[in-house]
Amino acid sequence: MKSVEELGGTSGGLQQYRKHGYEVASTWMARQQLSGLLRQRQPDLWELANAYVAAGMQNEALDTLFRGLPVHEPGLLQVRVDPDLDPLRGDPRYAELVRGIGFPSE
Repeated sequence: MKSVEELGGTSGGLQQYRKHGYEVASTWMARQQLSGLLRQRQPDLWELANAYVAAGMQNEALDTLFRGLPVHEPGLLQVRVDPDLDPLRGDPRYAELVRGIGFPSE
């Protein structure tokens, strides 16, 4: 994830941190990164899914990961071991995704 400075200065993220703490500032930074990815013509699906998770947008993350199935997104090979995806593991669609990749059920 990019630093606050890389996202356009210290004011936004630092203000969020000072007012609300680490979790809110982290979410703010994730949403800034996500905004940048969404401006790209064809963002990397794995990177986009991870950005959605970091921004607390699990439904969008799963939708994006499913979009990666027919194009054989290489990042999908990490889906069972990437700790950034932990928030998705309780969703029934996660198990469906794992099956769609061809991994045995967890």
